[in-house]
Amino acid sequence: MRTVSTVDPVLFYERELGGSDILPSLDPWQMAVLRDPARNLLVLSGRQCGKSTVSALLALSTSLTYRGQTVLLVSPSLRQSKLLFQTVRTMLEACATKPEVKELRANDVQFANGSKIVSLPGRNSDSIRGYANVALIIEDESAYVLAETHGAIRPMMAVNRYSRHVMVTTPNAQRGHFYKLWTREDLPASWSKHSITTAECTRISAEWLKDERDAISSRLYRQEYECAFLAASNSVLSADWLEAVADHRDLRRDDDALEASLNGDPDEALRAGRFDHLMDEIRAEEMASA
Repeated sequence: MRTVSTVDPVLFYERELGGSDILPSLDPWQMAVLRDPARNLLVLSGRQCGKSTVSALLALSTSLTYRGQTVLLVSPSLRQSKLLFQTVRTMLEACATKPEVKELRANDVQFANGSKIVSLPGRNSDSIRGYANVALIIEDESAYVLAETHGAIRPMMAVNRYSRHVMVTTPNAQRGHFYKLWTREDLPASWSKHSITTAECTRISAEWLKDERDAISSRLYRQEYECAFLAASNSVLSADWLEAVADHRDLRRDDDALEASLNGDPDEALRAGRFDHLMDEIRAEEMASA
């Protein structure tokens, strides 16, 4: 009988891709994540450690091991969803057994065994609703995915007792659903956490990291490479306020948004809208405070 831990992505890798040019070997941390049987996985990683490799292997091993499986890859933006799906396609084309593909499109693939992998941008939670009985959800760059989108995908696991939710990300300040889950001390037994800093990745040299440390601010280095969730210091916008804006579903577009936000009135800012412009200003302010 199938269990949540039946699929072994490491054995899948060894059979299909082991020693290949695109993926000669797996890092120890990747094997640990791939073989973790928890239904809910939180994976916090520094840049360039191989997060996409883990996500693609999980997606392929799940969809090709069992018939009729639906795997969703949810990313913060369309560009990121395309990049992650390209990793899946590259691995699929390199598989030794050449799995039979029924249909391959820009952002999804359907296999002859009835399984499919669909890569979706998560900017609008309404656009990803409608999927059910999902075997695996991979929330790519989860700390950057809107809480509203996170909330929309969780019910897709309700009727499938074998379904899994894997959240993989680099840090994004001290806010959002991933940060709250990561720092929670009473996670249920069905949850598991893994972390890997870039310095712990054996494929990245200490010399390169030293140069990078000299090239960027210490604050940015800690966030990008050392898995540090940093407070938005010197910011006029609190984490709670940012979440109130990010979670709001009826954002209209107007250049008055930034002025309203800086006046400290989130309700007025929400009425004014222009969310994308506002978030660009927020990111710029955080970088300036580094």
